[in-house]
Amino acid sequence: MIDVISAVKDSSNHEKVLVDEYESKLLAHFGTEITSMQEVETVLPATPLQEAMVAEMLSSGFTRYHNHDVLRLASGTDTDRLKKAWKLVYESSPILRTKFYPVSDIDLEFSFAQVILRPNAMDLVETEFASDTEVHASLKEIYNSISSNSSSGTYFRVTFAKTPTDTFVILSLPHALYDGYSINLLHIDVLNAYNSNAMEARPSIRPVLEEVMQMSSTSDARSFWSHYLTDAKPCLIPSLPTSRRNGSHVHRRELTSAVPVEAFRTFCKSQGITLQALGQACWSLVLASHVQKLEVVYGVVLSGRDTEQSQQVLFPTMNTIAFRGFLHGTGAEMLRYTHENMSNIRQFQHFPLRKAQALAKTGGEKLFNTLFIYQTRPVNKTATDEPLYESVGGASEVEFSVCVEMEVLEQQLIWRVACSSEILDADGTQNLVEAMESVAGGLVDNPDKQIISFEGEKVSIGQLPSFTITRQNSTNGIGFNAQNGSKDEPPLSKTEAKIRRLLSSVSKTPENNITRQTTLFHLGLDSITAIKISALLRKQGIKINVSNMLRASTLKGIAQFVDRDQVDGASISSSPDNSDSSTLQFDTTTLLRDAQLETQGIHESDIELCVPASSGQVFMLNHWQNSGGDLFFPTFPVLKSQHVKVEDIISAWRHFVRRHSIMRSVFTATNQESSPYAQIFLKFSEEKAGQTTDGFVDSGFTLPALDYVQTSEYSSESTQSLASLIVQKSVHGEWQLGLKIHHALYDGVSISLLISELRASIQLLPTSDGSPPTEAWRAFTLEAASSRTANTAKDFWTSYIGNAARVTQKSAKKVDIIKPQRQRFARYTPRFIDNATALLHLAQSQGLSLPAIFLSIYARLYHPLQEPDADPEAVIVGIYIANRSSSITGLEMLPTVNLLPLRINTTLTILDSAKQIQDDLARISDARNVSAGLWQICEWTGVKVGTFVNWLRLPDGEDGGDDGEQGVGGDSTGEAEMERDEIVEGGSEEFVVPKELKGSEGFGDAYIPNIDVEVAIRDGALDLGVFGPTSLMNREKVDRLLQGLREELKKITAL
Repeated sequence: MIDVISAVKDSSNHEKVLVDEYESKLLAHFGTEITSMQEVETVLPATPLQEAMVAEMLSSGFTRYHNHDVLRLASGTDTDRLKKAWKLVYESSPILRTKFYPVSDIDLEFSFAQVILRPNAMDLVETEFASDTEVHASLKEIYNSISSNSSSGTYFRVTFAKTPTDTFVILSLPHALYDGYSINLLHIDVLNAYNSNAMEARPSIRPVLEEVMQMSSTSDARSFWSHYLTDAKPCLIPSLPTSRRNGSHVHRRELTSAVPVEAFRTFCKSQGITLQALGQACWSLVLASHVQKLEVVYGVVLSGRDTEQSQQVLFPTMNTIAFRGFLHGTGAEMLRYTHENMSNIRQFQHFPLRKAQALAKTGGEKLFNTLFIYQTRPVNKTATDEPLYESVGGASEVEFSVCVEMEVLEQQLIWRVACSSEILDADGTQNLVEAMESVAGGLVDNPDKQIISFEGEKVSIGQLPSFTITRQNSTNGIGFNAQNGSKDEPPLSKTEAKIRRLLSSVSKTPENNITRQTTLFHLGLDSITAIKISALLRKQGIKINVSNMLRASTLKGIAQFVDRDQVDGASISSSPDNSDSSTLQFDTTTLLRDAQLETQGIHESDIELCVPASSGQVFMLNHWQNSGGDLFFPTFPVLKSQHVKVEDIISAWRHFVRRHSIMRSVFTATNQESSPYAQIFLKFSEEKAGQTTDGFVDSGFTLPALDYVQTSEYSSESTQSLASLIVQKSVHGEWQLGLKIHHALYDGVSISLLISELRASIQLLPTSDGSPPTEAWRAFTLEAASSRTANTAKDFWTSYIGNAARVTQKSAKKVDIIKPQRQRFARYTPRFIDNATALLHLAQSQGLSLPAIFLSIYARLYHPLQEPDADPEAVIVGIYIANRSSSITGLEMLPTVNLLPLRINTTLTILDSAKQIQDDLARISDARNVSAGLWQICEWTGVKVGTFVNWLRLPDGEDGGDDGEQGVGGDSTGEAEMERDEIVEGGSEEFVVPKELKGSEGFGDAYIPNIDVEVAIRDGALDLGVFGPTSLMNREKVDRLLQGLREELKKITAL
């Protein structure tokens, strides 16, 4: 016999607090409740989902949530060996020996406990039947037998049934003992035991149970679900008329998609979403068409298997959550919205569904009656070609009236639908499964098409039948709002007043009855009217998309969304009377004053735009200064040609500088804590643009962008232009053009667009005549500056960084951040991993990005290079965040990048750590957190980042990673670099910090010399570069790091 729990318990690295505590209390409690405790191995708390299922199973007399699967044995299966295999698996699997006992102790919060029995004789029954029909008819007798013997036996039974022609195995067990994934693990175990006559114990359930216990009762989870389901309306497919019902049973239909699964995978990768998000978006559209609403709520089963270890546990880790979706936008937008919605939910996935539904406050009415399941199967690496048996039937009753399943196999995608006959008949069930296939095909073929169309009063979703929505008037909402409106509230802002006026007009509700707390739903409005309201607000100059409007819901929330995106009053010419419209507006007047522009000779009449520098720009400027001018000011090759004219070069550059205001940027120190620098766009001067000297034509010349700006007293010679065109002529008469540009003016997305445009203009090819909107940059920077000052960002980063602060800060004291690091090493290896296909397949199979896996590996290799007293469990690695999820349009050619710290747990396995990294990246990328500056995070937590990883995102996107950045190790624009292994002398003694940047030295202390790693997937290979001061990493350490990376990257693909 194998004592699995005790054998595995001590080997886990997880810290078990709640499970051990509850186990002690439950053992003490049941010591007096169970007379045969000697037969008990241990007692553990039941998960919330198990409790719900057990309660339903017992109340239904074992007809619900106690299921049967009828398996027909293959002709070559040895029955005796199979019986022995089942017994081996039973003895080795605690979950199969588990019963559920009610907990009567009022001091314990559980309704049921899992009582795990010691291995004993398995409930294996042998019987004979005259026909296959009798086998299926016997399931009811098994129900009755298990129910009557539940007090003395287990809930798990295996019945061998023999007929004249076949032998069957009937597997009977409660759903509280398995989920869709673990039932496949069970069959894998049986097959392996059959083949080897032995059984290898699976991992303990304790870490999984601990996670569920920890996550199911937090205040954060309760707060999330309370907010998420606020004002959610029941979403129920109505019952059929009695005359159309034909008994009480379940209709089941299955359809294999005509679209190859690889096509779905490729599409999802291109959209940056998961296959599950695609399936859910399909069900959202189909369900909306059935209930004739544009807001849907339904259940989603989440596997709860987010770690490598949990994927091997024989235990029902799943939980059902409530998903709420608002239909809007294009197919691509709906898919991304669904993906992000689920990402937000995942960290709260173990919160009990019954508690979440209670928070919805539906007055006891059921919130939804449909369920979506995304199903995958574990892979059995030792499987033979011939299975032991196949499923030919079974019995299971479902709690939800409609269950939709999407199963992804290696070569196929299968849609399954199970519908209660009280809701849909056989034809309706078939129509439902066909609708899922149709909608999926439509989303893949036309992702940019609007998913909702209107024709008069008719609404159509995708290609599904149109319908008319009937809006419900709400009197309760008016009463509710009147009670919650406070007479002491300040007057409405201008934005709030405009929105209230429109809401009053559309809902026919008196304005005085609409307070800041009034929601759209309280006014009897829905997502249909939200679309119309958004359009009407846009006509009044108020921009808010439907998604944000529905998320905000209240008058106050909608106004805050609008004001955060508004740029009225943010420019230097704005009037102050708009400043009260939002607490999120940024004070540009103070910014101008603190920039002390007059001392630089810059007058207000010279300025096109003045905004706070973004956090990414602050990073680039400080590292440039601290490196003595070595870093972040590269020259990018633009063109080599003998067939261009000097006048065309000059004309193209003049047009380029005129069109791109950011090329005329000057940064000045402000000494503001939240915005250390102001960015000034100087006005373009047509007069100066015509004064280019031709004296340098023969040998080459430089065209600084600041030569074309309008100034009153300011001289462009007093500072270094941050963008210049370098023109050189070779001995062969070939013009060689380069764009010398500071990284504060570009990022990895914008630079290729800028260079392409400049090259085309020089070659007299057509380019855009318009100018990238400065309003977009103003909106982006002001929104970012506002979020930097919010307590939300500080709270997040203080909590997220945790104990890592004490170590990094102490280590940073040993680095001279004022004196430039004179020697820098550069190691760049093209095709570092010659064939990256295996890595990409691994990432895809695990639902991970390759950058997350690389970061996990790099962190554990970099960790020993820290100080001896460094955090033993984590390492801080800086990452480049593209930050391009903003709804603001027109940012393509502007630098949105930011660099932020990622805390990586080095005690987890590589894949588990990568999963955590992926989740953390989603949290960091949240709009409330992503704009924080490293100088702020250093002030809040003490962290100074000593290494950065830059995953270069190439135009073809073959790596599956997020948008990356051009790094500090090279000046490439995506082309492969040549191999490098050199020591470079840098930090020129001639470098002088521009006078307009002086005064921000205190903020620069947060930016210490660091090791930079650049990675890219090119032509199927992984290229890798490592760069940094030799004072931080000598050749021996660099060699060791590169060797370790190569070994780990190859090793991980061999698992």
